Amino acid sequence: MTDFDAIEVKSALSTRAVLEHYGWKAKRSGDEYESTACPERADHSRRAFVVNANSGRWQCFPCGTSGDLFDFVGLVERLAMPGDFRAVLAKAAEIAGVAPSSLSAEERRQRHEQWQAKRREDEARDREERRRRDSEAIPKATSYWSELSTKDSRGFDYLCSRRVQDVILLDDVVRFDPKHNGSPAVRLYSSTGAIRNVVVRRLPELGEPKTPGLYQCPSAGTLIDPVTRIEPERDVVVTEGVMDTVTARLAWRDAVVLGAHGAGNLPKVAQVAAPLVARARSRMLLVPHSDEAGHEKALEACRHALDAGLSVRKGTLAIVKHGEKDLNDAWQRGWRAA
Repeated sequence: MTDFDAIEVKSALSTRAVLEHYGWKAKRSGDEYESTACPERADHSRRAFVVNANSGRWQCFPCGTSGDLFDFVGLVERLAMPGDFRAVLAKAAEIAGVAPSSLSAEERRQRHEQWQAKRREDEARDREERRRRDSEAIPKATSYWSELSTKDSRGFDYLCSRRVQDVILLDDVVRFDPKHNGSPAVRLYSSTGAIRNVVVRRLPELGEPKTPGLYQCPSAGTLIDPVTRIEPERDVVVTEGVMDTVTARLAWRDAVVLGAHGAGNLPKVAQVAAPLVARARSRMLLVPHSDEAGHEKALEACRHALDAGLSVRKGTLAIVKHGEKDLNDAWQRGWRAA
């Protein structure tokens, strides 16, 4: 295969060129492009894929994936990194308009050092931007939650249709968002127990997106309960999605319920929660969706739990099976936790 210099290609490869090459529909917002599609899936219900226009670093919040422009090209071309790196590099060179390298070893070394320095600057700038957004998200989300209504007939009717209307009898689990015609909403917590987002389960007649959060607020975190509530001899239930999390709150009323905002965040929730569960000598129950993505992310979550010292054999880790596509479907059909 023709020899390309990775640093030369990376320096010439732009976010805009990659998106245009693949016909990616993305909306520019400041220094970022946002899209409902990511390199792994084209059917996200919200602009969940974000790529930095300058550095090319990207993240898909529901899938829990991230990377640089080389990773993007590899995923779209269905090339496995790092094994297919040379093929990815050749494709990236084609997009960037870079010819095979004629640089000497010393020139490559110098260019590599320059590029590494620039990458460190870009990554530091990106980290600072994420920190700024995270710090701004907490007061924004906390204020938004405080303004939501505790009653709404349309939202209540929707909860009834999903057989979870009793959740309103519990202590401030669900509120209703008038900006979404009274749709049910839940809090999303940071690892420190602060409200960092408010996620809505929009009424079906409103169409897509089904579960939006507040603009530019993180989707990583836990729905309904924060991890700070984990304590000895109290089960911890980890599931995904707004309605399954609400259902879990009813199914396990004495447990800590940690909902992931999308399957991609399920392993992240388990990674943060598992060491706390092990330290508290409690039990973690994983309740994923019964589809390919759910199974894949549940396996990742299990690996994090096992790494933290939880054990199926010792009874500190279990995957709950209910026979339906998700927990709420099982609940509607009469399933109840043992």
